Amino acid sequence: MIEIVPNWHPVLVHFTVALLIVAPLLFFASTWLPTESPAKLRLLAAARWDLLLGFIISLGTVAAGWYAANTVAHDEAAHAAMLMHRNLALMTVAAYTPFVLWTLTRGHGPRSHGLLFAVLLLLPMASLTLTAWRGGELVYVHGLGVQSLPDRGGEHHHGQDESSVHADGPGSGAAHDAASETADGAEGDDHDQGQERAHDDAPQP
Repeated sequence: MIEIVPNWHPVLVHFTVALLIVAPLLFFASTWLPTESPAKLRLLAAARWDLLLGFIISLGTVAAGWYAANTVAHDEAAHAAMLMHRNLALMTVAAYTPFVLWTLTRGHGPRSHGLLFAVLLLLPMASLTLTAWRGGELVYVHGLGVQSLPDRGGEHHHGQDESSVHADGPGSGAAHDAASETADGAEGDDHDQGQERAHDDAPQP
């Protein structure tokens, strides 16, 4: 199997989140269309496939997350956050299960997924959103799975000055400084010469 750093969980979880959030939105959209319209049937078909595929991938996501929890180095604070994330994930999968079973057994007609189905599906979607939020905190707050951190001493900043230097090419900054020094020196010489001429032209006592 292809090795993914740190594991397959971050890869699978994005498909889970995308599919299982888009599915309720498609079910909602279908409720605004006439019952027998071709557009409604196509929308319902897409929503069903999103729901089923998202649920299947979520099982792999949970399995990969379980493996990650037992292999990624972490401290006590991260362990507590990890347990919260795991419990939310299991609860989310359980919450989606009745909707998946309904879709597999009775969800084949244009009336099988009405407004009530779409509204109730918001509950597991909210749980999924919270689970994903907690998962992001494991990486960006607790640093789980992160192998290296940026060097704060050599922190890189992006700004207009930097973009203009890069746009002019390598060495343009040095050339600009040299040109400024030359201009300042020439201006200083002209000023000194002007003072000398004014002193010579002044009437002698």
